[in-house]
Amino acid sequence: MRRATRVIAQTWLACIAACLGSACSNPARTAAAVVNDTAGASFGTGGQLADIAAGAKIDAVLADASQADTGQVDTGQVDTGQVDAASSDAAGTESGPTTAEVTADVSADAAVQADAGSDATAAVDAMDAAAVDSKAADGSVTDSMDTSVTDAGSVDSGATTLDTGVADSGALDVVTDVPPAADPPGCLKPNVAVGALASLTISPAKPSLAAPWGAKPTQQFSAQAVLGDGTTSPIAIDKWQLDPPTAGTIDANGLFTLSGTFGGVVKIFAHHKTVCAQANLTIKVTILDASSEATSGVGAVVTAAKVTDSPTAFSFLYPPDNAMAAKDFAPITVQFQYQAAMGANAMNIRFDSDFAQVDIAGGNTWKQAKGYAVTISASTWQLLFAFPQVKSWSVRLMAASTNGKVIAGGPVQSNARTFHVSQQKAGGAVYYWNTSLMAVRVLEQGKLNAVTIPTPGGLCAGCHSISPDGSTVAVSFMAQGMSTMSMALFTAKSGNVPKWLHANAKTKLAASFTISAAFSMAYFGPNDKRLVVPSSQSSFPLSAPPKLLAIDLLKGTSTELVKGGDLGQQGFPTWSPDGNLVVYASAKDVGQGFAANQPTALYSVPFNNGQGGQATALVGASDAGIYQFYPAFTIDGQWVAYNRATKTAASCPQNANANANPNGGPGNADSGTYDNCDADLWIIKPNGGKAIRLDLANGQTGPGLTNSWPTFGSVGTVGPGDMYWMAFSSRRDYGFLHTASGPTSPATPQIWIAAIDPVALAQGKDGSFAALWLPGQDMSAGCHIARWADTPRD
Repeated sequence: MRRATRVIAQTWLACIAACLGSACSNPARTAAAVVNDTAGASFGTGGQLADIAAGAKIDAVLADASQADTGQVDTGQVDTGQVDAASSDAAGTESGPTTAEVTADVSADAAVQADAGSDATAAVDAMDAAAVDSKAADGSVTDSMDTSVTDAGSVDSGATTLDTGVADSGALDVVTDVPPAADPPGCLKPNVAVGALASLTISPAKPSLAAPWGAKPTQQFSAQAVLGDGTTSPIAIDKWQLDPPTAGTIDANGLFTLSGTFGGVVKIFAHHKTVCAQANLTIKVTILDASSEATSGVGAVVTAAKVTDSPTAFSFLYPPDNAMAAKDFAPITVQFQYQAAMGANAMNIRFDSDFAQVDIAGGNTWKQAKGYAVTISASTWQLLFAFPQVKSWSVRLMAASTNGKVIAGGPVQSNARTFHVSQQKAGGAVYYWNTSLMAVRVLEQGKLNAVTIPTPGGLCAGCHSISPDGSTVAVSFMAQGMSTMSMALFTAKSGNVPKWLHANAKTKLAASFTISAAFSMAYFGPNDKRLVVPSSQSSFPLSAPPKLLAIDLLKGTSTELVKGGDLGQQGFPTWSPDGNLVVYASAKDVGQGFAANQPTALYSVPFNNGQGGQATALVGASDAGIYQFYPAFTIDGQWVAYNRATKTAASCPQNANANANPNGGPGNADSGTYDNCDADLWIIKPNGGKAIRLDLANGQTGPGLTNSWPTFGSVGTVGPGDMYWMAFSSRRDYGFLHTASGPTSPATPQIWIAAIDPVALAQGKDGSFAALWLPGQDMSAGCHIARWADTPRD
């Protein structure tokens, strides 16, 4: 019978382990935890409860635990002390039952099962005993999760140089990659009461720690047993755990030690047998990044002083309120003006949250002719993303006048702005047109050195596209003074004509008028390279309307995609990532092809492996009398962003006195699309529906900033909590560093990046965040027509 009971228990445990899979590394522990112990303290009670004892009160309760058991299952036969009688040690702690104890438990409970006959409760007891006790046969009950995996050494707190134009406070390097815990921390559900032990509590219940960066304070935890009658008593704990392991360490006695580089909520778990309790420890870390003029102690004095609100003393210019940055963005430059009568020689920028506070202290070196500006150092910038539980920072500006280390006036502080951070990496690179160099330039995420894509000189290469893998650039150009617009392909790094390009495809692309191609990752691989491009095969003025062509670049064949449903001139295509759909703008007259003179509507047409089909107007983005243009698919193909304008470019300041626009491109006063200051950003489903205005990304409540040419990254995926990252061109001010020079001379266009929340879009809401300027651009030139793809390669 003993062997049969053990086989039944082991088989049952194996089934439970198979069901739970990798969610638990100890199948026996899991099996014991998930048993619904309807009999209360009916298994192994004498030994199990004796092990709990750590105080006289609970000892007294445990002394007659067997009597309480006796009446529950078959009188006189249930655990009257002969099972696990020796498993309690003098100290009331346990290193795990021996093999003999396990055998005794299983044997005794098997006898109970036999005596009980069909008693279902006794059968559960038998499996309970085998499951709980067999897990400890190899001693694994003692710390099956080795807390050494939470070694604080996993986080590098070594000295690092900060370089904001500011001297470093040091020790700001962060390493977030740590090995996973051997045994996942947490309370196994449901908890199973052990005899008189109903539950556990942890003290203190709501602890918190505040510490400077690098400090390693401690917090002592203890546990109490809650008995069935509601009374409590101290209890020895089998195992302490914490989550996440990067927070620090916790020893066998419940002493937690902070790693020195963690801020957030740490879950503390106490385990005794199958009973577990949890407490949440809140940790806030403080960091000071001080410039050379503040290292003498002035910066620390200002950041520690009591501040007074003075919102009128500051004009917070950049970053905008409610902007979001991806983890791989380059550091931003904070810009503001200080207007109070009190002079100030000490400044501070404070990023604050529930779990971390980062102070950037400086002073006169930040001051420029039009205001104060400081670029956050790379080390400090990384710290804003080093706390995964911090999703948003409250940002304030502070100012004070000091005499040495003594504050003579202030400090005063501005109103707060919210700055959001994402653990997601946007990835890839942004390719844009530089009007001064007359060339395509590229900026990889996180880098500040823009690189020129090598293309033949003397060409106007304004309308360009990039293959999703970053290997091939499709450039539309015209020789100076000529009236033709043709396209050519180049390798992205070397500027050569691709060797794989078929001669017929090259000729087809070179025919005028061919402009603004679209690629799809579904049709650009080693053995299949295609693009979609509008082409009229005629010179200016166009004698034939542009039509969408699907060109096979390897085979040299081409096919018109639109077989019916649209009689207009087709332009500005965008191709879905899965290759199934092309969305484009249709107009009666597209003028020069990139500057439609008539209202435009968005249409979609199936790609159908290059054969095309019937075109369909997108309901919601095909309103009569409106300019709807420059569509762009999101990375997952679920949405299409586009431009919408109700007026022509003739109403724009840059076109008020001239037909040509020297500040950013060939904007025309009669154009309805190109360089239209009335354009703003909208988004819609690719099959039509409700169009959503991207209010925060647009930058203000009404049009006027020439928000144009949206584009999305074409590499990676969008998972839970991830954002869409949209680049676009805009003539908005970049703090005081790049502004309009007069009423008819707005700022030259620059590339901006905004996050968009897919969850909010799905609810019909504006999911956008305020946009950030793409660092590394040439502010003296017009930078626009952004395209987003993988990093450049041949």
